[in-house]
Amino acid sequence: MSQTFVTVIASVPFARIDEVRAAIQAFGNPAIDDIAEHLHDSGLHFASLNVFEASAGDRGHLVLEFSGDGEARALIASVAQRMAAELTAAFAFADDRGRGPLASYLAGKTVPVGAGLLSNPGLCFSGTPGMEVGRIRQEAGLARRLTAILTEAGPQASGLE
Repeated sequence: MSQTFVTVIASVPFARIDEVRAAIQAFGNPAIDDIAEHLHDSGLHFASLNVFEASAGDRGHLVLEFSGDGEARALIASVAQRMAAELTAAFAFADDRGRGPLASYLAGKTVPVGAGLLSNPGLCFSGTPGMEVGRIRQEAGLARRLTAILTEAGPQASGLE
């Protein structure tokens, strides 16, 4: 399965940046339990939401970035469905949000990024290429179990016992 990196950028009024930031802070960092639970088993490897002042100082940019297992449209739909209330509160400040479906709005605001000469600057970090979230969690569980077994056996244990 492929991994996809998604960047969504929406313009927000300069005067409302502090309100957007407050909406984002309600998510917690790391995410509060409710949000973490919404995203559990979603296939997401990473997610970030932030607001930045534009370099011209006339507006802000609300930026949602995430990477996950699968194709961009399916990931966007999953994130929009799982995080509907939270993302609706943050993106309500966007200049052009309107009343359409959240997933459609996010998909329309997706900006491709890359490291190429004419690409929008961005580095699509993939710390575990080719490994789905489920496998990563299973291997972490295996490592914890093996650590517990070896700790219980003690340093004098032999593989011959």
